[in-house]
Amino acid sequence: MDYDDRFIEAFETLIFKIQQVDATCQQAYGDVSKREFNLLIMLGKSEKMIVREVADFLGIPVSSATAIIDKLSEKGYLRRIHSSSDRRIIVVVLSQEGKSIYLSLTSKMKNFARGVMDKLGEAEKKKLVQLLEKAAA
Repeated sequence: MDYDDRFIEAFETLIFKIQQVDATCQQAYGDVSKREFNLLIMLGKSEKMIVREVADFLGIPVSSATAIIDKLSEKGYLRRIHSSSDRRIIVVVLSQEGKSIYLSLTSKMKNFARGVMDKLGEAEKKKLVQLLEKAAA
C-alpha cells in the first residue's frame, strides 16, 4: 500500500471517529442540527459575529443565515444585539445556554484529541500538530 492509500485509510478512520463524537453531541442536543452546531462552535471561538459573517462562514445566503439564527434564538442558544455604532447591524452572540453547549462540545473534542495524542510520544505529537497545521493552511 502506498502513502496515498495509507493516508486515505487513516484519514477516513479519523473522520469516522470524529463523526462518532458529533453523533454523541447530536444525541445530547437533539434539537440542534449539524449546521447549527458549526455556528455555535464558531461563535464560541469568535465570541460575536454579524449576520453577514455567519452567512459567509456557513456558505449560505444571508436570508438562510437569518433563518438559522432565528431558530437558535428561539431555542435560547443565541442573542441578537444591535451594534452601538450602527443600529442596522445585528451582532450575534451565544447566550448562557449556548455557551454551555459550546463548552460541552469543545470538551468532547478535547477528550477525542487527548485519546489520539496519548498514543504518541512528545516528538510525534509535535510533528503531528505541525503537519496538520501545514496541511490545513
